[in-house]
Amino acid sequence: GGFAFNKIAMVLVTEVSKFVLSAVLLAMSRFSNQGGAQSEVNMGDVGWMAIPAGLFAMNNVLVFIAIGANDTAVFGVMRDTMILWTAAIWFLAFRLSLGPRRLIAMSVLVSGLLLNQFFQYTSGHFGWSVLWIFAMTLCNASGSVSNEYALKRNKGLDINVQNMIL
Repeated sequence: GGFAFNKIAMVLVTEVSKFVLSAVLLAMSRFSNQGGAQSEVNMGDVGWMAIPAGLFAMNNVLVFIAIGANDTAVFGVMRDTMILWTAAIWFLAFRLSLGPRRLIAMSVLVSGLLLNQFFQYTSGHFGWSVLWIFAMTLCNASGSVSNEYALKRNKGLDINVQNMIL
């Protein structure tokens, strides 16, 4: 038993709701003339914002798959790999050093994750379904970094317009 629902329909309802809310907020800010001059959307903005939009939509579906395929304790621990993916992709995208403090913290995190999976393996509870969690966290981190990259391309673009594109 359980409650059956369509994962894709749920993600679609969420995305449409966010679009409608952003459109209302945009109309209200334009009507009250708050925020001053705004940049206009161009096809480059739409193209760059389409990348994180697609990644976030895929992530939303992967979240349900990863949760359903894994024990909640494993999911809770292994989703922290998102920090590693984000740092690696951020380093590649922006070509900035992570610094020794972040690298040490990431080393501690990797050690903890490896120990967690080692003990899962030795107790006979290891499963390849953990790869769904890795796929989800990679997708989320890629969406986050590509979103930051896209937002920094046109800093004058209204946040509600950005949300509507996403």
